[in-house]
Amino acid sequence: MKGIKGLFLVVAVSICLNFLPSTTMAQKPIVLRMAHWMADNKLLGAEHFVADEMFKRSNGAVKIETYFGGTLGKGNELLGLAKDGSIDIACIAPGYYPSQLPLWNATNNIPFAMREVDTVLEAANRLSSEIPGVREEMEKQNVKFLFSEPLINYSLFSKRPAVKFEDLKGLKIRSYGVYLPQIFKAAGAVGVTMYAPETYEALKRNVIDGSVWPLAGGYFMKNHEVAPHVSLWGIMSICGYNHFINLDVWKKLPENVKKLMLDVYVDANKNARERYVWRTEEAKKGMVKDGATVYPIADSERKKWIDACPNFMDQWVESCEKVGKGEAARQMRDLWLQIIAKNDK
Repeated sequence: MKGIKGLFLVVAVSICLNFLPSTTMAQKPIVLRMAHWMADNKLLGAEHFVADEMFKRSNGAVKIETYFGGTLGKGNELLGLAKDGSIDIACIAPGYYPSQLPLWNATNNIPFAMREVDTVLEAANRLSSEIPGVREEMEKQNVKFLFSEPLINYSLFSKRPAVKFEDLKGLKIRSYGVYLPQIFKAAGAVGVTMYAPETYEALKRNVIDGSVWPLAGGYFMKNHEVAPHVSLWGIMSICGYNHFINLDVWKKLPENVKKLMLDVYVDANKNARERYVWRTEEAKKGMVKDGATVYPIADSERKKWIDACPNFMDQWVESCEKVGKGEAARQMRDLWLQIIAKNDK
């Protein structure tokens, strides 16, 4: 009798085991590929933070592989690669995509609009979530917005001092997008379009006389070594490197993984402010140690430059009107200006 009971027990356990999910399959990690067009450096703290935290908080169940330096795609290719699923998460500069992102690209390249880090962080999160037209144009590219690294108070790195508005005349300055060329033209300078990683060699070979960066960006990209006059013009503060995840990939993620990722990005926003502070201080000290000179700019001189420029917000809204996005642009502009008025005092 005992033998029969034992046999039934073995059979019962075997049947149960056959219907249990495979332990290996259940623990198989989710692997996401994140691609950035810039070379890895201290300016890119969010990418490592997100990858490390996702792996740690998921106990290894979610692994984000990071690829830097354009190894999976150039700066003007990553959005398309994320759209078709060739990569999972793209870290892009929206200003490189004015036709694909006519609304959102403005947050990445309108000069003399935002100044403080809190302004940029709030603008990134609220404009991307509260303006239906912005969400729609992202969905059209088959991506979901996750995060934007704030790049604060762009300064001029130049081969000669440029501390007065008149000093800018004749300079050839690295440029991109629609609006930077216009501010240089307004000052009698010339904008030369090129990708950010190309600026060091261009300065070294005298192809250009200057470049514009947040202090940390110019320092980590070593522009101060070949353009040692750093003028704190506060040209723009922008929603910098955006993290977009392929929408199909996002929809397939388990709900607990989605929640975890959103929580991690909330924390990435929180420590973005801390990263900005220490990166800026490290950059100032490092540049001075390397022989560069950092110049403050008088408010009156900055105002001369601003007054010489057109109203870029209005210009951007007009451009959106031409592609049928005028109403969305006006909604976005109104909320954006409210955020600026609240934080940039």
